[in-house]
Amino acid sequence: MADRAAEELLCDAAAAGDAAQVSTLLAAGADPAFFDSDGMTPLMHAARHGRAAAVRLLLDAGAPWNALSPSGLSAGDLAMAHAHGDALDLLLDAAVRAELVLGRAAAAASAPAADRAYLAERVAFGEDRIVDAESKAVMMAWERPLMEAHARAVCGGGGGGGGGGVGRVLNVGFGMGLVDEAIQKYEPEEHTIVEAHPDVYDRMLKLGWGEKKNVKIVFGRWQDVLPQLESYDGIFFDTYGEYYEDMREFHQHLPRLLKPGGIYSYFNGLCGDNAFFHVVYCQLISLELANLGYATQFIPLPVKDCLSEQVWEGVKQKYWQLDTYHLPVVQAETDSERRRRRRRRRRERERERGVEMMVRSWIRPLERCFGRFGVGDGLLWDLDLKPHAMGEFSIAVVQANNALEDQGQVLTSPSATFVGIYDGHGGPEASRFVRSRLFTHLQRFASEQGGLSAEVIKKAFAATEEEFLHLVKRSWAARPQIASVGSCCLIGAIADGMLYVANLGDSRAVLGRRGADGRAVVAERLSKDHNVAVEEVRKEVVALHPDDSHIVVYTRGVWRIKGIIQVSRSIGDIYLKKPELSSDPLFRQFGSPVPLKRPVITAEPSILVRKLKPNDLFLIFASDGLWEQLSDEAAVEIVVNNPRAGIAKRLVRAAVNEAAKKRELRYDDIKKIEKGVRRHFHDDITVIVIYLDHHRQGTRFQLNGANFNCTSAPVDIFSFNSDDSEEPLHPNLRMDTAWSQY
Repeated sequence: MADRAAEELLCDAAAAGDAAQVSTLLAAGADPAFFDSDGMTPLMHAARHGRAAAVRLLLDAGAPWNALSPSGLSAGDLAMAHAHGDALDLLLDAAVRAELVLGRAAAAASAPAADRAYLAERVAFGEDRIVDAESKAVMMAWERPLMEAHARAVCGGGGGGGGGGVGRVLNVGFGMGLVDEAIQKYEPEEHTIVEAHPDVYDRMLKLGWGEKKNVKIVFGRWQDVLPQLESYDGIFFDTYGEYYEDMREFHQHLPRLLKPGGIYSYFNGLCGDNAFFHVVYCQLISLELANLGYATQFIPLPVKDCLSEQVWEGVKQKYWQLDTYHLPVVQAETDSERRRRRRRRRRERERERGVEMMVRSWIRPLERCFGRFGVGDGLLWDLDLKPHAMGEFSIAVVQANNALEDQGQVLTSPSATFVGIYDGHGGPEASRFVRSRLFTHLQRFASEQGGLSAEVIKKAFAATEEEFLHLVKRSWAARPQIASVGSCCLIGAIADGMLYVANLGDSRAVLGRRGADGRAVVAERLSKDHNVAVEEVRKEVVALHPDDSHIVVYTRGVWRIKGIIQVSRSIGDIYLKKPELSSDPLFRQFGSPVPLKRPVITAEPSILVRKLKPNDLFLIFASDGLWEQLSDEAAVEIVVNNPRAGIAKRLVRAAVNEAAKKRELRYDDIKKIEKGVRRHFHDDITVIVIYLDHHRQGTRFQLNGANFNCTSAPVDIFSFNSDDSEEPLHPNLRMDTAWSQY
């Protein structure tokens, strides 16, 4: 009874968020895997009430993240249901790490036997379903809209020859033929179907599929017919009676089966009865595909209205019970990406062979000056000191997302310096677009009006926003979801002894200057955070929408506009600025409609104009990934107390180190984590440090005939040649065609 009392106390402490008591009870031997009389574990209690500190302690003590309550809910489900974002992040991190390191819960020892047993059974065909011998659904008609979306995806990768411009397409698993009927509408040059069940195969022939000119049917298990398969522009995978390990095995063959630039998709039905487990496996599959050289985008499709109780009548098991289906779009490397990867590997081998002795010769003096450097973080890039009109500057970037969403650049001339940091969200397209267009507009308007001014900057922002809107409209038919892509935008300009800072979103510029005593260096924030986490911004948004009681909603642990986005100003995010687009039926195929009466965010920048002073020492421009971990004062102190060489990288590493400490990890642990997974520990971070060594009052800023040097961070950390940066490394579905117009 004493042991049982200790576990019950542990449940109480976890629910109350008493981290000290949780720690004491665990240290005394209380079992973190205990189920109370309600079938709840201590971890479930902590997650349900959003007790993040208790969740962390219990996970560290070995509490099972995948334990289920009598109602079939895990701790992650409870955190999701009650919108406890911090607790949910901890549980998702633990689940992904456990599955990557310790094994995969979806792997079933009986998978091959189950597959062969299904193939040996008879199946029954109904008007709206196929069921197996146990009345379990093999496929159902409610999936038709999903299959049409899958077909649209895999037929969007190009190719050639067919009447519709679609090349060769492969579908593994015919079922009711829903996806194959949709594929046929795109008139592919060749349409190969692999089907293993004899009854389904016979039905295909009776329906005339074997007589279609562009259709090739391959009968048998895909594992057995692989030698008959060639290479394809689009592939869809949807087999019944197989398991996660079978899909993983199929993915190992993608490099041979999928042409460069081709598109792959699969029926994303793993854990379709549990929201949290489903998210875990979306993440796992995405990571495993990334290791094979593929980028995965999940498009949310609402399916709640398709799943009435009548749909499941006569079916033994509901294989899908979630409100949203996440359609995966997976794209292979392009030829240029492959060449770039080969060049990178060749450079790495050359460095390993030829640079080691040189490094040994100069690393010791650097360590004496700057402290010991960590090595081996493949997601960190930096460019050390380069000159600008008034001193030197340094750039560093660390990547956390699968595709780097931050972009940074510095433009210099003998009389002026421009800085830009663009922090994208929803994908990298908007930040890449802003980087390619904003300063072009700024220079044009400044030239027309005889110099820089707040009005010139506003016009440049407006022109960039208008041009991006034009891109969205031109891409609408092929890719309406680009309307949900946006970017924060922070720029700085130094000319004629003046400093201009303009901002949209929550990237930030901070000045380090001498204080009144002439000795201390103080931090002065130059930009305004447009984030509804800030009470002042929240009140501003609410005041602009007095007739909308849900304009700002607290969800998933933070305040969000319409429950969606935290920043109140950005370039892009067109669906939140154009009500007619957010309600368009085409856009609603890819996301839930957002009822708008008017725009809920803007592209109007906050602008500061300030005369530079002799006591102004340096500027720090950084995306919010830095400021989530470091205060203004901490960042300024690091710059003041350390040598200039490597200063931007030092700030980035300090931020990552703080992120590691929050998870009770070391920096060396964080740098071993791959992109994508790493986003659960910290955001992409871009830092540019501008030293102000001399203020040139007499040199007039001139645009006409000015020679500007542009230094840009790579589009992706693995793209070492910034000249290639205009090309998206992993272009999204049909994005490359629209992008080429710019």
